[in-house]
Amino acid sequence: MWMAKSPSGQSVKFLVNAVHTMEELKLTGPFLTFSSNFEKDAHWKLLKEMIIQIFGTLKEHRKSKPYHDHIFVFSIVDDHIWFRNYQISVPHNESDKMARGGLNKMTLIEVCIGFC
Repeated sequence: MWMAKSPSGQSVKFLVNAVHTMEELKLTGPFLTFSSNFEKDAHWKLLKEMIIQIFGTLKEHRKSKPYHDHIFVFSIVDDHIWFRNYQISVPHNESDKMARGGLNKMTLIEVCIGFC
């Protein structure tokens, strides 16, 4: 997979170990979080900035949502970048709604894609 900051920015090439379609990921304005390892070396800092520019949603973008329903987590383990998509799911049935502050259960859905 190629990632690039166009028109004249850096580009990087990844070997992708597992693939999911863009339809499955539904990239509509997630929170992006990074492990502290991204601050250790210059090349990791560069990759972090590229990931933010590619996957991040600009504030006030017309397709951004007024809520956050998932979080993208980027981690470095053994010189591999791991990507996880955590989806936040709450009950939508009227009988399942809870009072504000009473939320004690959330369903976590995890999608793993490894880059190297």
